[in-house]
Amino acid sequence: MKPKSLIVLLSLTFVGVNAQTNFTVSPVNNTGTYTITCATPSINLMASCNYTAGSVTYVWNTPTGNVTGSVLITAAAGNYSLVGTAGSSVYTASFAVASNTIGPAINLNPTFIILNCNTPTQTIQASSSTSNAQFLWQFSNPTGSVTSSSMVVSSNTAQPTNTLVGNYSLTVTDPNNACTTKTVVPVFQNLFPPKALISAGIGTLTCQSQTLTLVNQSSSGIPPGGLFPPGGPVQGYQWFGPNSQPSLAISSTYTVASAGLYTLVVKDLSNGCMSTTVITILDFRDFPQVQQPQGYYVILCPNGTVQLAPSIVQNPNYTYLWTVPSSATVIPINQPSLVANAPGAYSLTVTNSLTGCASTVTMSVWACLGVGDNQLNAPVQVYPNPGHGTYALQLPAGTESAQVDVLSITGERVYSIQTTTNHCEIDLAGQANGVYILQVSGSWGHLPPLKLLKQ
Repeated sequence: MKPKSLIVLLSLTFVGVNAQTNFTVSPVNNTGTYTITCATPSINLMASCNYTAGSVTYVWNTPTGNVTGSVLITAAAGNYSLVGTAGSSVYTASFAVASNTIGPAINLNPTFIILNCNTPTQTIQASSSTSNAQFLWQFSNPTGSVTSSSMVVSSNTAQPTNTLVGNYSLTVTDPNNACTTKTVVPVFQNLFPPKALISAGIGTLTCQSQTLTLVNQSSSGIPPGGLFPPGGPVQGYQWFGPNSQPSLAISSTYTVASAGLYTLVVKDLSNGCMSTTVITILDFRDFPQVQQPQGYYVILCPNGTVQLAPSIVQNPNYTYLWTVPSSATVIPINQPSLVANAPGAYSLTVTNSLTGCASTVTMSVWACLGVGDNQLNAPVQVYPNPGHGTYALQLPAGTESAQVDVLSITGERVYSIQTTTNHCEIDLAGQANGVYILQVSGSWGHLPPLKLLKQ
């Protein structure tokens, strides 16, 4: 709005010889002092007189020089006078023009703002020593205004790479003189996310490397040489994965023992911003499939043998290594089967030469007790033995449960019973005459196999 002029009225009277002469300056001001403000930046004076006998002259004496005419417009402070001449009469009037055009003082806290992920919002507080000062904030993106001494500014998360959020303009007005003071508060943001990176070598599990160490090798995403100081360090803030290791662990490393997806959330400690990356861990461990047959391996005679042949899914890349008891005279061979000639534990290790993965199976070979070994002090007593098909079995005292199996010499199970006492009866009446093997197991383990003879 265009500032208004201050209009002053002076009333003067000329006293002439023949009649009373009235001299007037409008508008009238009786204080003698007029003030220029921001609302009234200039003073407009107009002189007039009722003298009709001749001409009237007006001379305005101003700080910048004399001005003639009935009208004076001034925007300068100082002392003024008016000389009016009507005929032979002269009249002088004096007045002063003061200036009140100083804008209000502004105090800001803070004067410069950088928002980040730790502090996405901040308040600018303005104040003034001028009584009843009026505050107006104006901004864009989006365009708006706030009539308050404080202003809340927020980061622009939709455009995190924009350095400047905006310039917030503050206008403070003194209601006494309508003068204003303006200032601008620039608001910047540092929302640059870190560059998330996981280093894990080849990212695969093998039999040579059955665990992997994932390493946080992330770096700051803050551009160098710009408004903000260099970022970092970048912390491994959270790890997520299928492992038993805690999924939340502030650490630079994470131990992997199984295949799957592993997620790393990192945080730039300089601005609090986070980012996420994912790595896929593959499992290249190919263990040979080796299965031990059920049942006993038994040597029936003092010089007898038994063939050990675990079930193996064949693969041309497999190698075989046997470990035999010290009493065995058989020479271990690099084959999937072996003829055992002594009681004890026989172990076969099958290795995949391509992956280094190995599986081991252990088989126990028993030397079967003969009929003559069935002594009264033996843990298992069978009588009569030899017999004609029906046998009494006495188990160790205190036996509460036992599994009793009778096998043919070819390994076929021909009789089986579960007993809950320490004695039971074995019925082989329906079986052919010959040699059979008795196997007994309980909570105390496996007892040595015993020969049964049916006649």
